[in-house]
Amino acid sequence: MENRQKVLIAAFAVVLMLFSGLVVMTQDNDADSRYTIQVVTNPDFPPYEYMVSEDYEGIDMDIWKAIAKTLDCNVNFNVMDFDSIINAIEAGRYDVGASGFTVTEERKLQINFSNTYATAHQTVVVKKNSSQASATSWDELTGSVSVESGTTGYYLAEDVYGTSRLSPYNTYSEVIQGVVSGHDGFAVLDDLVAESFVEKYSNIMILDISLPGDEIEEYAFTFNKSNAQMLQYTNKAMDYLKGTGVIDDIFNYYGSIGYDPETPGYFSTHPDKLSEIQVISHYKPTDQYTIEVATNPDFPPYDYTVSGDYEGIDMDIWKAIAYVLDCKVNFNFMEFDSIINAIQNGRYEVGASGFTVTEERKQNINFSTTYATAHQNVLLLKSSPLASATSWEELKNKKVSVESGTTGYYLAEDVYGVENLSPYNTYTEVIQGVLTGLDDFSILDDLVAVSYVKAHPDELMILDIELPGAEAEEYAFVFNKSNTELLGYTNKAMAYLEEKGVIDDIYEYYGSISYNPEIVGYFSAYPEKLKELEVLVHYVPGQMKYTFEVGTSPDFPPYDYLVSDSYEGIDMDIWKAIAQTLDANVDFNTMDFDSIINAVMSGKFDIGASGFTVTDERKQNINFTETYAVAQQNVVILQTSPLASATSWEELKGYKISVESGTTGYYLAEDVFGVENVSPYNTYTDVVQAVIDGKVGFAIIDDLVAVSFVEKHPGELTVLDVDIPGAEVEEYAFVIDKSNVAMLEAVNRAMVYLEETGVIDDIYDYYGSIGYDPEIVGYFTAHPEALAAIQVIDHFTPDNGGDSGDGKNWFEWLWDEIVKNFAEKDRYQLIIMGLENTIYITLIGLALGLLFGIICAIIRSFHDLSGRFKILNVIVKVYITVIRGTPILVQLLIIYFIVFASSGLNSIIIAGIAFGINSGAYVAEIVRAGINAVPKGQLEAAESLGMTFNMAMFTVILPQAIRNILPALCNEGISLLKETSIAGYIGIIDVTKAAMLIRSQTYSAFVPLIGVALIYLVIVLVLQYLVGRLERRLNNAYR
Repeated sequence: MENRQKVLIAAFAVVLMLFSGLVVMTQDNDADSRYTIQVVTNPDFPPYEYMVSEDYEGIDMDIWKAIAKTLDCNVNFNVMDFDSIINAIEAGRYDVGASGFTVTEERKLQINFSNTYATAHQTVVVKKNSSQASATSWDELTGSVSVESGTTGYYLAEDVYGTSRLSPYNTYSEVIQGVVSGHDGFAVLDDLVAESFVEKYSNIMILDISLPGDEIEEYAFTFNKSNAQMLQYTNKAMDYLKGTGVIDDIFNYYGSIGYDPETPGYFSTHPDKLSEIQVISHYKPTDQYTIEVATNPDFPPYDYTVSGDYEGIDMDIWKAIAYVLDCKVNFNFMEFDSIINAIQNGRYEVGASGFTVTEERKQNINFSTTYATAHQNVLLLKSSPLASATSWEELKNKKVSVESGTTGYYLAEDVYGVENLSPYNTYTEVIQGVLTGLDDFSILDDLVAVSYVKAHPDELMILDIELPGAEAEEYAFVFNKSNTELLGYTNKAMAYLEEKGVIDDIYEYYGSISYNPEIVGYFSAYPEKLKELEVLVHYVPGQMKYTFEVGTSPDFPPYDYLVSDSYEGIDMDIWKAIAQTLDANVDFNTMDFDSIINAVMSGKFDIGASGFTVTDERKQNINFTETYAVAQQNVVILQTSPLASATSWEELKGYKISVESGTTGYYLAEDVFGVENVSPYNTYTDVVQAVIDGKVGFAIIDDLVAVSFVEKHPGELTVLDVDIPGAEVEEYAFVIDKSNVAMLEAVNRAMVYLEETGVIDDIYDYYGSIGYDPEIVGYFTAHPEALAAIQVIDHFTPDNGGDSGDGKNWFEWLWDEIVKNFAEKDRYQLIIMGLENTIYITLIGLALGLLFGIICAIIRSFHDLSGRFKILNVIVKVYITVIRGTPILVQLLIIYFIVFASSGLNSIIIAGIAFGINSGAYVAEIVRAGINAVPKGQLEAAESLGMTFNMAMFTVILPQAIRNILPALCNEGISLLKETSIAGYIGIIDVTKAAMLIRSQTYSAFVPLIGVALIYLVIVLVLQYLVGRLERRLNNAYR
């Protein structure tokens, strides 16, 4: 063969190989053509959202898996603090917020809600061994109220107990932790969330008391108001999932696992169920869109995570919705009280985390079709003296652990006063607050409380008392008001899922696992169920399959949680089902709960889904979808807490309450126990951890979330069975921006369809079957076939939205914002309180920093100059290296949750110590540099004159060194002042946290944050002026 022929053959072979490669790439692209719905959630809302390992589990997670299957989509769950999900939805960062979002009129002003998939009401969670465990009335609860920021529980607790008693947290885990650690007296949470935390923490319990003003909430997923297409497809998917019983299967599953937040979700346990869900439509923004669901997987059995996967009723419903709409779903972690903000800001599209439908939220966001009902339970330790309480009044003056922003928070606030609240950011923290004895009891949603009791069967219990105002709540997913199309498709998907029995299957699954938050969700357990779902419509943005950006705080099991990297929970599953129904994808995005509504309003997300309780205040800013769940705030406490036997909320008064910032549990704790007793955290995990560590007396969390955390900590937490004044039944819904009307309508249609087809019921059944375990994958993760079986009932196409302006000029708008954020409801007092706490922490830290720094500098300088203190010098060098080499936030968390976990010290003192230790390392180097700047010849001259080394150092060297370093020390004090802005992470209401709480109430981020920035700026300018004068005087004195 000639060389020429060889070259031709080689060239032909190369061309053939390239062609084959292109074919393979094309096939791969076709295989990956399914769109991924970006769902943001806060997997700290068991049984709706939680995590088992790295999997997102919970009702929300499984619903979203079903939604994604229905829409022939993939779903990606993203973790975010609940109070940030709605902001992320509004900002367009995610498609859907799924973290047990309660539908409220206020939220509807900012975001759109999908069809509701669950109902809930606020419950009180206390420590079993707490004195508040025997409380029988909301006014018996004492101490701070633990709530999650931005939730209906937060606002309920605020109404009942006053802002001064609230401890708002970013996640329900922090809310429960506030109760468990004893930092907060009790917590106010959605009912299922409370049960989930009680299941997780055996030392907390749900008090059987009613909080004044606690109404049934509806849960829905949240969408950006401009993302109407995704909302439409999501609602279609949810309608299909409800019709097919997928959502019911999800709820039944989590109920069966006792809403255990450590159990994988429905689809994680039954992956065949997800595969059984039929694709009813092919949702594709390009190929298959991902619906971004924001959730707080700390709300079992609605939202929780199992091994990183989002599980719970909410999660499975969203999985089914996504499947019905031929969509993918991405669950995103966010704190509950931030989800609606994230939805309003467009950061996420759907909020799914056991959102109770309220008229207030409807003003800001849209709600999807409701998929569940719930009421607030009291969770407390079995060993608590409050465990024998028969009335909510016996829980008065006790610490109530609640999740900030939940209806349980507001219920606890109304019943026991904000001074007794311990608001946490997650239900995990709410339950932890009860388990650790920090809180006497918690108020959580019923299924959530059951889930946490399942997680902590030997420690937590639900107190069989009614809280004043604790009415049945309806859950729904939340959407951005402008994202009405996504809302419409979600409602269609939910209607289909309800009709087909998918939602029923979800509920049955969770019921079969006793709402265990440690068991994977419905679709995680039966993924084939998701594949059985039909895709009713192909959800696309325009001509392509659209991805729902759902902002959620996956720290709200069983509604929103994470199992591994999978968003699970009731909200997540509902959004998966909505995405499936609307032929769309769903992407879950994690955000703090109290930021979700802002994110949805800003277009960051389409939907806020993280157990949003529907309130009139929220409806002013965002739209709510149809409600999908009801819940009430529960009190989660340690089983060993003296409040565990409380029978009335009045017994919880005077105790610190861990709650999640921005949740209804936060506001309930604030109203009932006073803001001075509330320890707000960013996640429910922190809330519960505060309870476990004894930082708070109890936590207030939604009932199912409380149950999910109790399920996760069965030997520590319990749900105190007391009623918190104002803790009414809350309705959960998803939040959508007000301008996203098309998405709202679509999600609502999907949720109606999922409800009619039984998908939402399947999701709830699934999470109930796993005991709302936030460590178990969600419904569609366990049963992907159930998501696949969801039909697409419509093709969601987002519109361009419209001008949502009201015609006001900039100055009129600014004045209205100032009045709303500071003048209305005397919110300026919260800034004053925060400023006082900031000054106290700064002074304590500065004094200790100077003390530690000067001592360390002297030791090092003496060693350098004389060789003395060798051992002490090594210790000091290690101290300086470690402190300067690690983040101050990490140091603060270690000192708060580990070093002083059970010390009983005031949080402000602990924070001052932490900042003092940090500042001391820098002061030491400043002082040492000043000493080294003095010429060594002066030391030698002094010694030659007969002075001893010590005399020379203290009379000659140090005075000159101090003069040289005084300006630098003053600048260090200024830096310390600004560094105290992170004190809110441990449940302290500093000036920055106060601004975040105001933002979670008004869903306006600009004025509160700019206002706080100006406060810091003014203080710094004044200090800089004084430092300048000091420098000039020193220079003049030494001329």
